[in-house]
Amino acid sequence: MAFYQETRFPNVYILKPPPHASGEKSPTPLAIGSVDHLAFPRAPGVAATIHPTSSLRDLKVVEDYTAPLFNHRYLLVRGQLADRVVFLHNIYAPAEASERQAFFDALPRDFDADDLHLVGGDFNITLDDDLDALAPSPGKRRGRHELGRWLTAL
Repeated sequence: MAFYQETRFPNVYILKPPPHASGEKSPTPLAIGSVDHLAFPRAPGVAATIHPTSSLRDLKVVEDYTAPLFNHRYLLVRGQLADRVVFLHNIYAPAEASERQAFFDALPRDFDADDLHLVGGDFNITLDDDLDALAPSPGKRRGRHELGRWLTAL
């Protein structure tokens, strides 16, 4: 599995693997994207690719979290991993420091306690000044607390 930001995939949610990709039909899509280039022709979307032989099954984009605030910057996919519900969160946080706090605060937190979460993407912040930046910047810290609260809530 891989998460992508600033994609230019076509305006489809599920891209099917080509017929020659494997000998059998796979219940797992090759790629899931979240941008409608007809409605948002300049919007770079987010996407996740999942290998056709992955153990993840029954993958579906959760449509409730495509609000304008996210502006094609958040993709939530629900699926199954054995007997557990798993959520894939792909985040492309705003580069503008003033927008990040509200963005992270708006991310969903209403999940069951035993759900699994895989989180990836570009948070556009540094999590540790000593490890992440040669020259720490206050702008790169904005949203750090809100992101931490969201991750803890998961």
